Amino acid sequence: MCQEGARKIIIQKYGNVAKKVLAVIICISVMCVSVVEALAAHKDYNEKDIQSTIENIINWEKQQLGVDKDSNLLSALAVSAGTTAGDWYAFSVGRLGIDDDYFSYLTVLQDYVESKYKTADKLDKTKSTEWHRIALTVLSLGGDPTAFGKDTKGNSINLISDGTYNRANLSQQGVNSYIWALITLDSNNYAVPDSALNTRESIIDGIISYQSADGGFSTNNGESSIDITAMAVQALAPYADKSSDKYEKYKKHNVVDMAVDKAVNWLSKQQQADGSFKQDGEACAESTAQVLTALCCSKIDAVNDSRFIKNGNNVLDGIMLFKAENGGFSHTMGKSANAIAGQQVLYSLCALYRMWGGYNTLYDITDENNSGEITNIFTDKKVSSKVEFNDYDVQQYKSLTENLTTEYYSKVLMLYKKLLVADNADSYKSEEKDLKEKLDYLTSVRTEIEDINSIIANKLYPFDNILQEDKELIDSLCSRADKLSEYDQKQILGIDNLRQAQAELNTRQSTTVVAVAVTALVVLLVIVLLIGIAKKRKANKQQQLENDEW
Repeated sequence: MCQEGARKIIIQKYGNVAKKVLAVIICISVMCVSVVEALAAHKDYNEKDIQSTIENIINWEKQQLGVDKDSNLLSALAVSAGTTAGDWYAFSVGRLGIDDDYFSYLTVLQDYVESKYKTADKLDKTKSTEWHRIALTVLSLGGDPTAFGKDTKGNSINLISDGTYNRANLSQQGVNSYIWALITLDSNNYAVPDSALNTRESIIDGIISYQSADGGFSTNNGESSIDITAMAVQALAPYADKSSDKYEKYKKHNVVDMAVDKAVNWLSKQQQADGSFKQDGEACAESTAQVLTALCCSKIDAVNDSRFIKNGNNVLDGIMLFKAENGGFSHTMGKSANAIAGQQVLYSLCALYRMWGGYNTLYDITDENNSGEITNIFTDKKVSSKVEFNDYDVQQYKSLTENLTTEYYSKVLMLYKKLLVADNADSYKSEEKDLKEKLDYLTSVRTEIEDINSIIANKLYPFDNILQEDKELIDSLCSRADKLSEYDQKQILGIDNLRQAQAELNTRQSTTVVAVAVTALVVLLVIVLLIGIAKKRKANKQQQLENDEW
């Protein structure tokens, strides 16, 4: 055998082995790189890091609202009181205990609730979670959700009763309504009357009925959802906590124990290698935040519990992947900051900081409510209840335009109400008088808009069958609308449809007038023609008689 042939045999004999060895080396290298990357993504965050992240989210939100970082968030946010966009940020401010303008937000929020209670559906026709979110916000800011304003009959508005135990068809919104009804009831250990439509037991049973065989929870008994499962755990956690007074009081606590354990184990399996959680196939901040909140409500160490560490990354690592450079948080990784992501991450980090600091869990507001004071969890100092008309308020007052529209109603209301109780009100008597006049004017405009809307809703909407006999009413409403500002005209229900209806009726009327005129002309022509024919016949007959005589 020649040397060349021998060399080929050797290559064939050992080449495959070499390839296999090389493949193993490459695999090991890739694994090492993956491990290094995973470890590099992990960070041991401390309380200072969490506080800084929280403050950055709040400063980002202030920036979105057009105020500087030294201004109060709640003052700027008050115009959104009563909405998801405003209330969850306000709730977090209260649970963090940050010094802010609690009074202003509660003032505008109460006005919102009272105005909504003038309508048939009150806060909402089907969503009881509107009551739950607002009640939690009121309580977190030091207010009383069981007596929050007056209804049209002068009775105190009880958000707890109306939204939870005396809420008819609580199940109409599905598992969400059960979850948040229970969280709201437990937020201050509210008692449920014997005559109530819903009890804690029925609400808990309602939540558990939505648990899937795999341990997760779903909205309509379908595929398990990370968000819904995490929120269900947040609600049920006190009933699975043996140190909680709710544990033994609930007769079927073993059922809750099992439900929570299955849900937590299911959530553990859904965690990604980077610590995050997916929703609809994509990792997102909101789902990861909901899991972090759930673990904190369950008093589970989200940073060190082995069930929630994947490739060295915990849930907190997963949260931080969505942090944007400007301090906000994005919905998905690498995208621009998002308000909804920011608000959910904010209260999840609040939940974590409260757990680390030994405070009550996020939704357990019994400590603040019982003491009547709110504690700043960063400084452990009580928040001052003093109300003062400050430099920011003065600036807001001076920014009011001469020709006010209802867009400024909340701001004027907030400033005026604050001056009525402010410790330094004596220094601003002229401003108080001016604000009162402005508020009275804007209230009259709002009343005018509400009256127009009521007439439209009851007599014209949805403008499907407008008759000529409606013209006088429509002309009157359009005339009233014309007296309002352009902004306020847009607050009228179907203003474009109203004006279109007026134009159509005017066209119909014009067409009718023309038709009548044409008809009259035709009739006149026919009469003239008939008269002419008659005269001609008479003349012909006269001529014939004359001819006959001749």
